[in-house]
Amino acid sequence: MSTQITIPSEYGYVLLTAYLSTTVGYWHMLRTGSYRRAAKVPYPNAYATAAEAKESKDKYLFNCAQRSHVQFLEVITPISNPVQTTQRQQVHWGYT
Repeated sequence: MSTQITIPSEYGYVLLTAYLSTTVGYWHMLRTGSYRRAAKVPYPNAYATAAEAKESKDKYLFNCAQRSHVQFLEVITPISNPVQTTQRQQVHWGYT
């Protein structure tokens, strides 16, 4: 008794989407982490306060990067496609 599994030729798109989503997610994390270090915003604070962001450009940029990263995590779904993933990366660049 053997089971035969047939993988459609278009399955590569699924793997590409999974790879891109993971890669962009890690890229967001690393980029946001570098902004956090530059702004010296300690954990567990998710954001710098509005007053801190007004006084420091580094803290303002960290807030922008953090907002973009959180939006990416909220929007990413199992049915995303490579175009959507690439667009989310461009949004992150736009915020920072």
